Amino acid sequence: MRWLFLCLLAAPLHAEGLVAARTLPAKTRITAEDILNSEATLPGAITQRVSVEGKEVVSTIYSGQPIYPAMLQDPALVERNQLVRLVYTAGGLAMQTDGRALDRGPEGALIRAMNLSSRTIVMGEVLKNGTISVGGPS
Repeated sequence: MRWLFLCLLAAPLHAEGLVAARTLPAKTRITAEDILNSEATLPGAITQRVSVEGKEVVSTIYSGQPIYPAMLQDPALVERNQLVRLVYTAGGLAMQTDGRALDRGPEGALIRAMNLSSRTIVMGEVLKNGTISVGGPS
């Protein structure tokens, strides 16, 4: 009985995964038509369609290539060189000014932005509405 148990442990687990249906360039937002189920054993590949659809490709994924979590990110809310609103909030004080995003990023990402009034470069967190919180609680 012990021998049978050890043989079962040594057998590879069959884990289906998702593969790209076509070549997906970086910054592509994935749709249902972009992914296929694979019957091959793909250790570490994503298996759930809902965890892939709507995500953005970090770097090119070629047709037939397995899709791994590190290849995807949330879609960017702010693009590089986009005009944005910079917000500073502390206590009862809230200040806003215009800025220019120097990086692109999804919600929650820390990116650089330039204050257009002072030409100062600041770091801030991208908020859900596309503004950048540059200090204090968001």
